[in-house]
Amino acid sequence: MTELIIGGIRTRFEKKKQFKDFDQSFTEGEIQELEETVEACLNTKDNGDEQNKIKSFSNLSEEEINKLQQECISLKNNLDEKQEFNSKILNKIIAILDQVEEIHRYALEVEDITLRQYLVGIKEQIDKEINEIEIQEIKCIGKIVDEKLHKCVQIVESEGKLQNEIVHVTQKGYLLKGEVLREASVMAAK
Repeated sequence: MTELIIGGIRTRFEKKKQFKDFDQSFTEGEIQELEETVEACLNTKDNGDEQNKIKSFSNLSEEEINKLQQECISLKNNLDEKQEFNSKILNKIIAILDQVEEIHRYALEVEDITLRQYLVGIKEQIDKEINEIEIQEIKCIGKIVDEKLHKCVQIVESEGKLQNEIVHVTQKGYLLKGEVLREASVMAAK
């Protein structure tokens, strides 16, 4: 049974090795599922009553059990490294998006129409690429502050607005496949 678990983890992990080349990334669900499977494998020897231990490991020697546990630990460490790398990449993408937003603001202010069209065109292309990898900007203006999506940094007087209605975004927030990468920092009506 343990060999099947390890084999399943190894097969999934081998498929995901492509991630190094940015072909495929781990989804949060896959990471969680693999972590749970590895944890279950690591805890199998220590948890449960003696009968379950004997049934689970009756065909394995102590050396084989230790080897399987070491493989589980190694797979968990590799998974943790991949998750950390995933997180680093996403943080870098957000930093790039912040810079693109600054360029876009500049493009809207500049007097040179050709430069403006060029910069706005680049922003549109980047937005298209980002949407393809399922990163989306959190919608804010006119919405009511949602603590899961927004971080209210200031309350301001604003006529004609509902209480806690967002009136200004100080830093954009982003979602990846519906999960919050970074909350939007906003100002809301009093």
